[in-house]
Amino acid sequence: VCPGMITYDQAYAFNRKHKLIKRVVECYKRADIPCGFACCGNAKLTNTKYYIPDADTLVKHKSLLFSENIIVLQSVLKEIKQKNVGTYNSYTRIIKRNNIFVFYDDFRLEEINEEQERTVLEGYNEMRVYEQKWPEKTARALSFYNSHVRGVIFSVLNRQTCLESADDPVIRDFIAVQDTQDDENYREYTNEGCVGFFHSSYYNYFSGTIYCGNTKYYVNNRLDVNRALNGDEVFFKTVESDDVTAEVLETDVNAGITQETGTIDTKKEKKVFAYVTGIKQRKDKIIIGTILNGTISGVGTQNVLVKPIDKKYPPCRIQTSNVERYKNMRLKIVISEWKETSKYPNAVYIGMLGPVGDVQTEINSILILNEISDTPLNQNYYEETEKFGHEQLNCEETRDMQHCMHINSDRLDLRNEDVFSIDPPGCTDIDDALHCKIGTTTEIGVHIADVSSYVPRNTAVDEEAKRRGTTVYLNDRRIDMLPEVLSSDLCSLKSNVDRLALSVIFQFDADFNIIGSKVCETIVKSREAFTYDQAQNILDCDKDHVLYAPLRRLYDVSRKLRKSRIDNGALILNSKEIFVRRNRNGKEIKGRCTQENEIHRANGDVNLSIDDKSEVETCSVIEEFMILANVTVAKFMYEHIKNCSLLRRHPEVEMKEIESEIESVRSMLKRRSMAQATYFSSGTVAFADFKHFGLAEPIYTHFTSPIRRYADLVVHRLVKSVLFRTDYGYDDYSIDALTKHLNVKHRSAQIASRECNFMFLYFYLRERECVTQAYVIKSLANGSIVYVPEYDLDGFIKSVRTVNEEVKVRIVRDDENFFINRWIKLEEVVQVKK
Repeated sequence: VCPGMITYDQAYAFNRKHKLIKRVVECYKRADIPCGFACCGNAKLTNTKYYIPDADTLVKHKSLLFSENIIVLQSVLKEIKQKNVGTYNSYTRIIKRNNIFVFYDDFRLEEINEEQERTVLEGYNEMRVYEQKWPEKTARALSFYNSHVRGVIFSVLNRQTCLESADDPVIRDFIAVQDTQDDENYREYTNEGCVGFFHSSYYNYFSGTIYCGNTKYYVNNRLDVNRALNGDEVFFKTVESDDVTAEVLETDVNAGITQETGTIDTKKEKKVFAYVTGIKQRKDKIIIGTILNGTISGVGTQNVLVKPIDKKYPPCRIQTSNVERYKNMRLKIVISEWKETSKYPNAVYIGMLGPVGDVQTEINSILILNEISDTPLNQNYYEETEKFGHEQLNCEETRDMQHCMHINSDRLDLRNEDVFSIDPPGCTDIDDALHCKIGTTTEIGVHIADVSSYVPRNTAVDEEAKRRGTTVYLNDRRIDMLPEVLSSDLCSLKSNVDRLALSVIFQFDADFNIIGSKVCETIVKSREAFTYDQAQNILDCDKDHVLYAPLRRLYDVSRKLRKSRIDNGALILNSKEIFVRRNRNGKEIKGRCTQENEIHRANGDVNLSIDDKSEVETCSVIEEFMILANVTVAKFMYEHIKNCSLLRRHPEVEMKEIESEIESVRSMLKRRSMAQATYFSSGTVAFADFKHFGLAEPIYTHFTSPIRRYADLVVHRLVKSVLFRTDYGYDDYSIDALTKHLNVKHRSAQIASRECNFMFLYFYLRERECVTQAYVIKSLANGSIVYVPEYDLDGFIKSVRTVNEEVKVRIVRDDENFFINRWIKLEEVVQVKK
C-alpha cells in the first residue's frame, strides 16, 4: 500500500444568507502520483521539452491546450474553475479530446521538509514578473519535475516567460499575439437580453439565425451579428424597428455569389429579427483552412488571413513566421479573440494536415470539421470484446451461440425458419433479416441483431459507441461505431451461423391487414445473405428458387404497406442521388492544388465511377418492413414508458409552392426545403408533435440498425426493460441529453458523407470537363444559381437568367475555386443559332 496522509484545506465563503462561513475539504495525498513519463509506468509524455502554464496564461492562450508540449496542473484547472465554471468545462473537454496530460499536484505528497521547500520557493520568488510572483504550486511542480525526470527541459509559462519564449519554435505559434486595428466599430459586449444559440448562414457568415427554445430569430447584417460565430451561445435582443437592413459581403469570399442589398419588410416576411449583445460561451471548434496567398507580404513574422473551408466561418487572422511552410497547406487553427475594432477574428495555429488537394488531407479535413473520430479504438475497447471470441475468431466453436454466455433459454428459437437478409453488395455489418411463413395467415418476422446483449451500459465499448453516435460511411471507407469483432462478426446476422436477435413478428390476414404482432428475443440462423440485385433476380426470373414464394409474399405485402403510407400523406421523392465509387485496389488519387495554379496534377486513371443509386424493387421491400418494425416498436415502447422513450420525429412544415414544372428540379427543391428529422425524449414533447411528417406515421423510432446507430441500441435496452419488467436505467433528463448529442452526431455524419462525395465528384468531373443540361433555380444580382440534374449539383453562372430557364453549362476544372471556395465552377455554353 502506498504511504499517504490526509490533509485539510480551509476556505471562507459567503452562503446564500450572505453569512461568512468556513469550509473544510478533506484531501488524501499520496507519494506515487504518476508524472506522465516512463519512470512512473505511464509513458504518455515522450517529448524532450515541456511547458507548465499558470492559470492566467492558460486562460489568455487557450490554444496551448492543442500543443503536445504542455503539462496542465490540477491546481491550475481548479483556479480556472473558481474564476469561471464555463471556461473550466470547456477546457476539460478539450483536454480530454486532445489527450493532454494533467498532473494531479494537489494530490501529491511532498517529499521534502518545510525548510527545503521554503528555500526552493524563495529562490523562485526572486524571479519577479511584472511585480507578481510565480504561483506557489506552479513552482513546486516545476521543482518536482526538474528533480524527478532527467533529460527533459521544463519551463513555467507566465506573462513574462511568454514574451521570452516568443521565438521558441516549440511554442511560438501557440502564444502568438496579434496587435491589429481595423476601421470596424462593433458593439461592446454586455450580458443583456435573452440567451440562444447562433447559427451562421451557409452563404453569408454575416447573417444567420438565433435559436431560443422553439423560436427562431433572424440576424441579418454584420453589426447585428456582432462577432458571433457559428454555434456560439449568445445574448441577444429583438429589433424594435420595422425595417431591417440586409447586408452582403463586400469581398468575393463565397465564390462571387451576392444578392441584392436593401431593406427587409419584417411585416411582409413575418420574421422576428434580433441583434447579438454579447457572447455567453464560444463554441469549442477546430477550424480547417488555407492561407489566402494575397495576404502574404514577403517573408518573416507577419499577419495573414486563413480562409476556412467551412463557409459559415469568416477568414481568420493568424500571426506566423513560417508562412512559406504553411503556404498551400491545410492548417488547423482555433479562434482566440475578436476585438471590437477588428474586421476579422484573431486565431492561433495549432497544426498542419497536409497539402491542399491531397485526397487524404481533404478527407481528414472533412472528418475534423465535423468532429468525427477516425482514430483506432483504444485497448480497453478491445479487452471487453475478448470474452466474445476476439482471440479466437477463426475458431468455429466461438461462432456457435450455444457457447455464448448471453444465451437465454426463454428466447424463441427460430433457427429452423427460412430467415434471410437483403443488403447492398459487400455489406458485412448485417443488422436485419426477415422470414415469411405462408399459411391460412401470413407470418412475417423482422429480426434485428441483438447488440445490447454484447454491449452492456457504462462499459468502455458502450461509452465509445455513444461518443461516436453512428457509423460513418464515406466513399472509400467506413468508420464503425462498434469494433469490427462485433459489427462484422458476432452481432452481424451472417448466413449459416446462429445469432441472437430482437424480433418483431407480424400476422397478416388474407388481405394483408395486420391482425397481430409481438416483440420478443429470438435465436435465428440466416439461410442466405442476398444482395438487392440477387433478390430482385429471383423475383423476376427464378420461380424455382426455394425462397421465391417468401420473397414474392414479402413483395406483395410491402406494396400494400407502401400504398397505405402514401394514401396517408407520406412523401415519396424521386430525386436522383449521385454516388462516386472509388476502387481502393486501384491507383490512389494524386491531386494537389495551389492558388497560383502551379500544380494541378491528378492521375487520369483514378478508378472512379458514377453510381446514380438507382433502386430495385427489393430495396423498397426492405424499407417498408423496417418502417413497420420501427413504428410497432415505438408504439410498444411508448405504451409502457411515457416519459423517456427515445423516439424520432419529423415536424410538419408548410411546403413552399414550387413553380418549376421540371420534375428533377421539383424533387430537388422539395428535398432541400424539408426540415431534418430528429431524435427526442417522449417526456419533452406533446404527443400531437410526435408525428413523422415524411413517413406519415403518428409515432416513430429507430430500432432496426443497432450495429450502426447508438439510438437503436438504447431503444433495444428500453424494449428489453419492458419485456422483462426491469429498471431501464434511463430517465427523461438523460434521454433528452442523449438525443441532443445523437442529433448532432447524426447530422455531422450526413454532412461528412455528403462533403466527401462532393469532393470525389469533383475529382471525377475535372478530368472530363463535360457539357450538360442545367436549370436556373434562383436569379441573383450578378448571375444565377443553376441545378445540374445529371450530377445532382448546383452552381453559379455569371449571366442573369430567369427561373426555370434551361441552359447548357460546361463543368470546368478549377482547383482553386473548389478547394478554396468549395464550389464546382460552371461556365455557360452559348449556343449559336443557325
